[in-house]
Amino acid sequence: MKLDNPRIVTAKHPNMGNQVGVTNGSRDLSDSRYLSSIDIRDDDDREIRTFKTIIHC
Repeated sequence: MKLDNPRIVTAKHPNMGNQVGVTNGSRDLSDSRYLSSIDIRDDDDREIRTFKTIIHC
C-alpha cells in the first residue's frame, strides 16, 4: 500500500502503552495504516529491541 502523504504519529495509550503509527497525512493515531507498540518486552529478540530503542530516541 502506497501512502501519498505519510506522517508518523506517536501516542501513549493508557492500556496499550507507547504506540507509533503511520498515517496518510492525518495527525490522529486512530487513522493509522500501520500501528505498533514500541514498549520493549522481555520476549523481544535483540533486533526488535534495537529497533524499538531507536524509535524511542
